[in-house]
Amino acid sequence: VEGAYGDWHVTARALAAHTHMMAAKDFVFEGRKPRWVPLGQGVAPFKELLTIMRDRGFNGPISLHFEYREFHQLSDAKKLDEIRAAADVLRENMAQAGYALA
Repeated sequence: VEGAYGDWHVTARALAAHTHMMAAKDFVFEGRKPRWVPLGQGVAPFKELLTIMRDRGFNGPISLHFEYREFHQLSDAKKLDEIRAAADVLRENMAQAGYALA
């Protein structure tokens, strides 16, 4: 969110070698404020970020975050569906960024 105006890639390149874990979540802007949304439904440039991280040797864990309000109102079964969908989006972006997935 902080880098949405264009400097995220500079920050990513500067921090990549020092990054040992990442958290994945997505958002859209409502006016000037961010609103959390399901992974892949917002503006976060995952493929580009993951490409930068891969090029600099990042191979650490990635934690999925579900901070959007609607997630917490779902049944347990629907939450599992959302988690599976987010994992699929993350895997797809990782593959597009050049990570070899098992």
